[in-house]
Formats: sequence, C-alpha cells, structure tokens
Amino acid sequence: FPTANFDAVLCQHSLQFIPDRVAAVSEMRRVLVSAGVAAVSVWVKGSPHGLFSPVVETLAAAGLSEPFPDAYLWSTHCMSEAELRHTFLSAGFATVSIDTRSITAVWPDSATATAAVQGMPYGPLVASLPKEQRQAILDEIAARLGHEADGSVRCETSALVAVSRG
Repeated sequence: FPTANFDAVLCQHSLQFIPDRVAAVSEMRRVLVSAGVAAVSVWVKGSPHGLFSPVVETLAAAGLSEPFPDAYLWSTHCMSEAELRHTFLSAGFATVSIDTRSITAVWPDSATATAAVQGMPYGPLVASLPKEQRQAILDEIAARLGHEADGSVRCETSALVAVSRG
C-alpha cells in the first residue's frame, strides 16, 4: 500500500505468529497517516487462553502432526507486555498504550464449544480425521474444558491491547 494511506490499522491475534514482528509493526506505521492509529491485540503470556489451551493440549497429547510450525508451542501464541512494547518502540512509534483485557466466553454446552474448533487454525486438521478419531478428540477437548452446573462451558481469555498513533 502507499505510504500514509490509512487512518487506522488493526491486527487482531496475529502479530504473535509473524516471524519478524518489528517489520510488521513498522509496515503498519508506514501506511498510517500522521494522526493514524495502530491497534494490536495478542494473547498474554502466562494467562489463560480460553478454548485454545485445551485444543492444543489435546492435539499434542494425541500425537497429531502440527498444522503449522510450532502450532503446539504456546510461547509462539502469546507475548508479554514488555515484548509488545519493545516491538512498537523498535518499529518507530514514539509511544504505545498497552492494556490487559479479559473476557469469559460462554457456550451453552460442550458440543457447541468444541464446534468452535472448526474456526481455528486447527479446524482442518480435526476435520480431516476419521469420524471416530475426530469424535474422540472433541470428547477429550470437552473433558479438558469442564462444565458448569447448568452444563454450560466457560473459558477465560486474556489479551494485551496495544494502541499507538503514527
């Protein structure tokens, strides 16, 4: 894109998967107008990751091939506040505001919760399994999730949200 072309750039839960994070944020800065805003969210290192943790733990324990490099290595799925701040400052942003946000996702039952796997990067891997193996994987994910007294499933997820102006 041309330089100074956008008023805002948003990167939601992707930066942690980019090998050269500083280059990616530098590119965000380059395409922003002078008063533009860059906003990034990443999972917090050392905090709950909602449905993703039980999915990754189950797939790794089952010995399934990773659908992408380091797919089962949590250090590639999250960043610390210091890492995120360093990335923005190294990319040329003068300041960055970083907040931690937490939400609790709620599904009415484990079948609905495990159906969410279809929308994850792990979805095609799980979908490609023979029916019985796929169901065993989904059952194990459900067991790792646990249930509330009413049968619902609740998962907490925490993210860092960084905002900076061009």
